[in-house]
Amino acid sequence: MSAPALHPRHRLRPARVFAYASFAVMLTGWLAFAYALVASRAALADVWSWVTGLPLVAELAVWLAGFPFLLALAIWDASWSETARVIAIAAVATGYLLMFVPRQGTR
Repeated sequence: MSAPALHPRHRLRPARVFAYASFAVMLTGWLAFAYALVASRAALADVWSWVTGLPLVAELAVWLAGFPFLLALAIWDASWSETARVIAIAAVATGYLLMFVPRQGTR
């Protein structure tokens, strides 16, 4: 006999898969950002210099693709106190992670 088929309710719909994948990408990005903040602040400065050195159209495309992380880089490059920058970045990271948490569907 063949293995029993999964009940239709137990299959992940493509929207659910996308939700989990999006959350995984967001979480991985913020963990990488936190690691760079602790391990190599020069790497963050290098990425910021690279992005701001791109031609305008390319820079806009990069901003569109990685907005929350580039927002965090812009905050990190600001002239605020280090405490204010870390708090602001933590707020952005928390907000985006909460937006990307997969939610239960209505069905």
